[in-house]
Amino acid sequence: MGIYTNTGLVKHAEKALALNTKYMWGGLLRPITDAYIATLRNIYGVSSNTGYTTARYKELASYVDKGYYGVDCVGLIKSYYWSGKADGDTGSPNYGAKGYPDVNATYMFNTAKNKGTIDTMPEVPGLIVYSKSHPHVGVYIGNGYTIESTLGSRGDGVVKRKFDSFWEYWFECPYIDYVDKGTTTITDKGQSVKFIYQAISNAAIRAGTSKSSTLYGRVVKYDFYPADMLYSNLGWFRHAGQTAYSKLVDGGSLFSKVGEYTTKTVNVNKLNIREKPTLNSDIVTIFGKGDKVYVWNETPTKADSYTWYKCVVNNKVGYVAGEYLK
Repeated sequence: MGIYTNTGLVKHAEKALALNTKYMWGGLLRPITDAYIATLRNIYGVSSNTGYTTARYKELASYVDKGYYGVDCVGLIKSYYWSGKADGDTGSPNYGAKGYPDVNATYMFNTAKNKGTIDTMPEVPGLIVYSKSHPHVGVYIGNGYTIESTLGSRGDGVVKRKFDSFWEYWFECPYIDYVDKGTTTITDKGQSVKFIYQAISNAAIRAGTSKSSTLYGRVVKYDFYPADMLYSNLGWFRHAGQTAYSKLVDGGSLFSKVGEYTTKTVNVNKLNIREKPTLNSDIVTIFGKGDKVYVWNETPTKADSYTWYKCVVNNKVGYVAGEYLK
């Protein structure tokens, strides 16, 4: 085992976050100097794709001798295993060291042995998150956050962001060791389901399919929880519309399957969800246009000139007028 680990990569990313940084295509977390800007611009060309337009060149030049570092997305990762230190550092003094190649984000992803689609990502700090569409990479640091070096709407330089739908895949960096994983990687692809479970215990809600994954909270006994994915090999389900998981059985049943649902969308600007299937009933909550409603697959009730569908809202039972759904 080498000195470079997933936990060390997280520490390195956090150190980079604490620095003054700017995004530089090909940057390796080195100080911004006139010579460094010129070198990278000559390598990658004057292009809006690389970020070395005339305007950007002048902007980067304004940070010279002001304590700023230049780095791109995959450079944040490479600067870790070229740092020569287990917890990372600046400068990439070990650039090109044997066994630690200079590769781009796509090559790093393609080379990785352990990887998957983002919906199967375990709660392992130090995993690399990847957008194949751009391409772009970041470092998952745990508890639902990433650190990345970016330019554009997501920021400029090294930023910390809440984990979001931008990411499409995860993978283990093939040039570092993964220790203290803290969870079990999902070993099956899962079965897409539309089940409604009722909690019969105060089971945990976690960030991954392992009892050592980050604890988000606990379900409320007798409340209802729609599921959109079932991992039968592991006995976990994914809470519908969330990156959150609960175990079905743990020395006894934690949930009971009580039905199935159909996902509908609110088609009006304001829609009341009621406690009972009548206009005289109390309002449980109000949904807006485009909100998702988990409609229970049961025969609807006719009342007050409306067709009332039983639904799950905020983990409780409610009723919604089907005429306003699509």
